[in-house]
Amino acid sequence: MKSFLGKEDVRRKIVISLLSLEAAGMLFFAIALIIKGITVGSDVEWYVLSGVVLFLIGGGAGLFFCAKSFKDHRNYGRAPAILANLIALGCSKYMFEGEWHRAAITLPLVSATVVICAVSIKPAE
Repeated sequence: MKSFLGKEDVRRKIVISLLSLEAAGMLFFAIALIIKGITVGSDVEWYVLSGVVLFLIGGGAGLFFCAKSFKDHRNYGRAPAILANLIALGCSKYMFEGEWHRAAITLPLVSATVVICAVSIKPAE
């Protein structure tokens, strides 16, 4: 049966690229929050900011490991990649409500692409 998404290698490359892009974005936001916290000065509550930064660093590292698993034709990153992108699809609803329309349109497109391609790749046996 032929897939409407093209060859499996193409889908794998799409997933690797998008997961790496998502991971790099999370790490970029972590660095941006650290810089913003330093430049703002004493008005920053570091214990709150540190939780968000640690979440972003952990999530970014996790998405890089997921991309590596797809690159190595392994299965260990498939479920976390799908779960993370399904969560991102749910978060886009709140972006629409917050009237952040550029991200609210981009995030579901990227997340849906990753989910569809990751699910359609045949797992290694």
